[in-house]
Amino acid sequence: MHSPIRRSDRKIRTEIAQWQEQVLRELINITIGVAREAPARILATLEHEPPWDALEANMKAISRRNAVRLLLLLTTIGMSTYSLGGYLAKGFGQQELIDWDKVKSTYTEYLKNPTPDNGKRLLEALPQEKTEDEQGDISRAVAYIDNDYIAFEGRILAGDRFLIEAAFRLLNFSDAGFSESLDQMLGNLARERPKLYLEFLLKYRNGSFIRNVGLPILETNSWEPEDMIAEWTKRVNALKTVKETKYRQIRDECIRLLEGAINQCLSENTWELIDWDKVRSTYMEYLKNPTLENGERLLEALPQEKTENQMGDVSGAMYSIYDSYPVLKPKVLGGDRCLTEAAFRLLNFSDGDFAETLNEILGNLATKNPKLFLEFLNKYKSSSYVKIVGYPVYGTGADGRERILSEWAKRVRALKTVKEAKYRQIRDECICLLEEAIKYPPEWLDYIKK
Repeated sequence: MHSPIRRSDRKIRTEIAQWQEQVLRELINITIGVAREAPARILATLEHEPPWDALEANMKAISRRNAVRLLLLLTTIGMSTYSLGGYLAKGFGQQELIDWDKVKSTYTEYLKNPTPDNGKRLLEALPQEKTEDEQGDISRAVAYIDNDYIAFEGRILAGDRFLIEAAFRLLNFSDAGFSESLDQMLGNLARERPKLYLEFLLKYRNGSFIRNVGLPILETNSWEPEDMIAEWTKRVNALKTVKETKYRQIRDECIRLLEGAINQCLSENTWELIDWDKVRSTYMEYLKNPTLENGERLLEALPQEKTENQMGDVSGAMYSIYDSYPVLKPKVLGGDRCLTEAAFRLLNFSDGDFAETLNEILGNLATKNPKLFLEFLNKYKSSSYVKIVGYPVYGTGADGRERILSEWAKRVRALKTVKEAKYRQIRDECICLLEEAIKYPPEWLDYIKK
């Protein structure tokens, strides 16, 4: 089929009338069975380029009813193999021509010189919806864009609206590896710029790719289950920050897909998931009302061992616990078993000031309540933190060298009071570490004010 040729309006109207008259005449012939060869003549008639430009401007010029009747009649007499329906659909202006050489050249020009005019030219070359009318080297154009993945994604994540829209349009023409690349880019956009992602997703949610394949939200950079869960969780948290009403439905749809993928992945694997929002809420609830049930809920929310499968606001949870130091420390030193166990578990997720604070609290527990300290140290001696960093026996909170050495000596004396056989080995290990530190003080003590 040749490209539409523009003509004068008068000539177009004449051709419309002639073409319609030919089609309707053959319809009559089919209906009354005058000529067996009528279907062939109809197809010969339709092979001549009808004035599509005029049809788009004057939809009433050709009756849709007559077109449907024609299709049904041809199907009835065994002519359905001609795929006339697609041809007629094209005639009503539902498809555009895509020139892949032009797509490649406008894409290249936009990357070199990302002006609004060049961005518009790129989008003009790239139809919003899939079309079968293609020319140019599609393989070369797609390979060129896909091979430029790093630059393409970098611009998208930086918020380039023209390339974001181009990516959504390209989805409709993509398959296999190229669709995965685009899906991955747009999924990462949901994490970095969730509002912008939802804006264009809302615009293109009825595109052929999304209708047939689904929302571009699940593809990640890694196939490792723990990495996918971590990335999906970040996307969920990012999407939840978008509050605008117009995006609420599509946002919630994305979140449901992501949370479903997270739960499915977890059900197929054995790791635990830590939800930091739940840790925070159960911790604060326990501080307000330290019942046995609330303590159990806190420990249920906080895995015994470190896991990469995390969701929720980790920073918010850590800061809430860190800021509760004036309450947490006396409760642990007072023998609160739930908070003592929570502190040992939190060590596995901590670093920096938070780890130092937990070490101080647990170190002082060894002095104040050595039996309780040894009980939980014995339970968690194989945890990731203890295996990497060592026993939390050195923290004191003291601000002078001599005070620290004095505190360690006091701690040794306290630990020696524990006589139970089941704690003897770990007790002696702690005592040995402290006595070694007292006898040969570590270098960092030299930088502490005496």
